[in-house]
Amino acid sequence: MPVNYWLPLKKPVPEFYYDLATWCEHLLAIIGPSFPPYLKKFEEEVRNRAAQKENVRPPFFSEGFRIYIFDHRLGTQLVLLDPTGKTAQWCHRFVHGNFRVDQYVYGDGELIGPQIPCEHWDHAFLKEFINSYGFAPIDELGHSWLVVFEGDSLDRWRPIAPWQVAFLLMKFRNKTLINWSEILKDSRYK
Repeated sequence: MPVNYWLPLKKPVPEFYYDLATWCEHLLAIIGPSFPPYLKKFEEEVRNRAAQKENVRPPFFSEGFRIYIFDHRLGTQLVLLDPTGKTAQWCHRFVHGNFRVDQYVYGDGELIGPQIPCEHWDHAFLKEFINSYGFAPIDELGHSWLVVFEGDSLDRWRPIAPWQVAFLLMKFRNKTLINWSEILKDSRYK
């Protein structure tokens, strides 16, 4: 189990750390070497987690889908298991259909610099942008994401507005596998 990532769950999710590492690998594919200097510790965390991917790979993957909401600094806000795919599909449609372009942190990303063929940022442009303005115009670093896994792969991901996070937390408060009462017992929250 990776160090320094405490997330009490109501029942074990053997794929959780693998999924988190896969999400970090995805972030690295988008951001590459272009993290802004103020995110140095976060960059180390993302790189370390991505490097652990094979070490935390479970021996088998459960049937169905795993749904998460990861915030902009890898905080996990929601964990759901969905054996049928209906919840994953509903969540994806809800987020996609109700996320407006004005809710993006930096716009839709298509107008910010040239892109390489796989739709990831041109890292040279990002490096220059960061040097000039001091931040990276990447929405993955700006807000939460609904992330869905099936088997050993990242199935889909969508940006999610704060009101959508609140709505999904309320809607799935009895189904989430995060043990919020255990988190709130932590002395930091008293």
